[in-house]
Formats: sequence, structure tokens, C-alpha cells
Amino acid sequence: GNGKTGTGNSATTSFYGVRGIGNRFAFVCDVSGSMDGAPFHRLMRELQESISRLPPYAQFYVVFFNDDVYPLYWPEPVATMVPAVPANKARLQTWMSRVRPDGHTYAFEAINTAFNVQPDTIFLLTDGAFSDEMQVMEAFRSMGRQRPVSVHTVSIGRSSFVLQAIAGMNHGFYREV
Repeated sequence: GNGKTGTGNSATTSFYGVRGIGNRFAFVCDVSGSMDGAPFHRLMRELQESISRLPPYAQFYVVFFNDDVYPLYWPEPVATMVPAVPANKARLQTWMSRVRPDGHTYAFEAINTAFNVQPDTIFLLTDGAFSDEMQVMEAFRSMGRQRPVSVHTVSIGRSSFVLQAIAGMNHGFYREV
């Protein structure tokens, strides 16, 4: 759902059934070659639905990753969160229609990109092991020391102790789908 909770005007949304709370949401999503087909199509649908639930006072940012990093609206990226207003949601849908899965699974730079836009909540999704796993783990360890961020992780098709650890050290939830 969406809406306001308490007196803090916090928004809520869910991504693959994992609920996030805050006003600033970052989505860090694997678009490596192994995501091709049904996993990729579901990712696009889940992402669109999750962001469509956000009220206009909330903000969002999306980063896709494979061998490269594709920040929101790449190749004309923005460096800050955008309000969840209809125009930005429509622009997101247009941008997502041009994304194609390819390459390997390097997440470190995408995670840093997301963290730099100062989210309250990060959703991290992958279907495989990170090619840069040690850097990814260190990024999330240091993140928790810098400022509190809830990190929810979603693993497609396989159990991931790394994603479980990331969620655990960052006040988040892990889900395998």
C-alpha cells in the first residue's frame, strides 16, 4: 500500500513483497545477462508497481547494474532523487522500456551511486553472486556506520547468504523468490 504513517508523513511501498518505509527510496537492480527472460520482465513489473505506489511527497531513484552502472534516466542521468510525481513516474517507464539485460554482476558502483543520493530505504535485487562480492560487503558495512539506511534484499532463484547478511546488518529484510 501507500500512505502516511504516524505523524512523520512516511511513505510505504513494497518490492517483491518486502515492505519499505521512508520518504526516499533507492532501487538497485541487477540487469546482467542471467536476468534475461521471465526474471527481467518480472523485475520491470515489480519496479513499476512499487514506484507507482509512492505518494508525490516521496522520492525515488533507480540504478541498474551489470558490467556497468546505469543511474536513473541514463544516458542522461540525474544525480539526485526525484519526486514521485506522475511526470517522473512516466519518464521512468519510458526509460525502463529501453533497458536490456546483458553482461555480468558487478554491483559495487551501483550501490555507491544509490547511497550517494541519501535514501532512507534501499531495495537490492540480484539473481546471482556478485562478481565484486568483497567490495559489496564492505560498502554495506561502512554504510551502516555513516548513516542509518534500511536495506532490503531480494534474491531471484537461489539462496544468498551474502544478501541475508547485507539485510541483517542494515535493518532490512531478505526475501528469496
